[in-house]
Amino acid sequence: ITGTTATAETSVRIALDTSSTDVWVPIIVNTTGSGYANISIPSSSVTSSLYGDVTVNSGSRLVLGGNNSSTTRRINVRGNLSTVNTDLTIGETGGGGMVVLYGNNSIGGNVVLRAGQLGFGTNTAFGNSTVVISDGTFFGQQGTIGGGTDAERTLANNISLQGNATLGLGS
Repeated sequence: ITGTTATAETSVRIALDTSSTDVWVPIIVNTTGSGYANISIPSSSVTSSLYGDVTVNSGSRLVLGGNNSSTTRRINVRGNLSTVNTDLTIGETGGGGMVVLYGNNSIGGNVVLRAGQLGFGTNTAFGNSTVVISDGTFFGQQGTIGGGTDAERTLANNISLQGNATLGLGS
């Protein structure tokens, strides 16, 4: 992928559907109305990484993970992610897979985990947002942060549990 700007009144889908697809360019999401950009992995057992910064403009919506049912799909967001006056949605109802946020992110709304698994690889992965964790989802630290001690796992974010969720990703 050489450059991506998602601009639409309807939905735009960026499918990372080959083995280990890495995106090294910035992504700008600029949707209106009920439209949204969906970055997902339709193939099974694939890990992809977004190394470029991801910007979601005001009034736009970005869904990471989509609505597939596989738990073996993973998107690593390694670049900085920012949203302007909008939530970041992880997964859609009935979906699976894992999204791991790294970087020094600035989320202008909530981070909403609707389906699948959400991991964090830095203490600043969620910016100043509230993390909303829906029923049946998984949330936790991915790997070690800093020295990997309990003190390194501290998040400054408010967490809203909306049902039964599993805390901890097991790695």
